[in-house]
Amino acid sequence: MSTQLEKFIKVLEEMFQFDQADLDFGIYRIMNQKREEIKRFLENELVPQVKKAFEKYRNADIETIKQEIVKLENQLAEMGVAKESSEKYRALQEQLNK
Repeated sequence: MSTQLEKFIKVLEEMFQFDQADLDFGIYRIMNQKREEIKRFLENELVPQVKKAFEKYRNADIETIKQEIVKLENQLAEMGVAKESSEKYRALQEQLNK
């Protein structure tokens, strides 16, 4: 799981106050009763839904990266520099291959 998703789930766990398990009154009682259901959702159902929601933006990101690579290749060729020696070029290629 990616670091961003882990951070997001951590924030949600804090919002649902899973660290307040010892409290047993009012809203805390309800949250304690629903804790397993919420954990199951966060661990099993949320990640696929997030990935699906962001999948439509991935193609736009890929096109942007490809355009940047072409532009950078042209600039490097004009300067007479091998594209493989450029740190920025390698970073863009790595992003494209993810």
